[in-house]
Amino acid sequence: MMMNYDKLFKPYIDDGHTLENTLKYLANLASRRGISVDIMELAVNEIFNQVANGKEFSKEKCSCGCGIDKAGTDLIHAIRDKMLAIDTAKTVMVKNLMQQRYINIIADQMKRISKTDKKFVKMNQPPLSERSPVLRILKRVFNYGA
Repeated sequence: MMMNYDKLFKPYIDDGHTLENTLKYLANLASRRGISVDIMELAVNEIFNQVANGKEFSKEKCSCGCGIDKAGTDLIHAIRDKMLAIDTAKTVMVKNLMQQRYINIIADQMKRISKTDKKFVKMNQPPLSERSPVLRILKRVFNYGA
C-alpha cells in the first residue's frame, strides 16, 4: 500500500507545520541521540499507517502535557516517542545478545581451562603408590625384606 504522506499530514499544517520541517526535526533528534535513519523511517511509517487507518491526533493541544498548543505537535510527538521506543527495544535486544555471547565465551573458556587443568594434573601426578601413605608403607614393608 502506497501512502501519500503529504495528504495524511495536511490536517496538521494549519499553524505552519510542514512535513519537510517535521522530518528535519525528527532527523536532527535522531542524529543527536545516535538513532539510525532506518529507525526514524520505521516510526514515521508506523504512525502514518495509523493515521491512514483513521487514527486522529489532537490539532489543538498536545496530549503528552508539554503545553505546546499547535496543530501538528501531538502527531510529531507520537512519531518521536515511537522512534525512541523502537531504538530502546533495539538497544535492549543488542545488549541481551551481547550478554549471552559473553556468557557463552566465558563458559567455553572455563571448559577449556578445566580440561587443560585436568590434563596437567594427570600428566604431573605421581603414581598412586607414591601418593597413598598406606601404599607407601606397604611398599616399604615388602621391600624391606628384599
